[in-house]
Amino acid sequence: MVLNVVVFVIQLSIIMYCYGTLIRGLYFTKTVCAETDGERSEKKKLVITFMLVTIGFFVGYTPAIVSYVIIPSGDGTTDVSFYVQLTAVADFIFVVSLCFNPFIYAFRSTNFKEGFKNVILCRNPQRHDGSCTA
Repeated sequence: MVLNVVVFVIQLSIIMYCYGTLIRGLYFTKTVCAETDGERSEKKKLVITFMLVTIGFFVGYTPAIVSYVIIPSGDGTTDVSFYVQLTAVADFIFVVSLCFNPFIYAFRSTNFKEGFKNVILCRNPQRHDGSCTA
């Protein structure tokens, strides 16, 4: 039970650090994409995409962690099959939430959409020019 909570906190810390570093590089130190007039809206779109993916991850992952914490701390009077079903539903929600990530990226990023088309249609990938278009 404690291990599940510790793993959850570690994952949350890593995600927050990585996204914080990206946001700092986008807006403050300007080390991720040099800013031109048109790129401010692209940066905002990129940050919103990061937030959507992160929120989706935690919406899907939190029920799984809760179910793993509840099962060991059960009161002993509840049928074990209830906890097994709860865990199965929570795991399903987590897996489904992960399946939405490619769709979030595809709807929010033209580069990802084009790359995805290239992979599906077995085309040669285009070289990326280093711009930060989303």
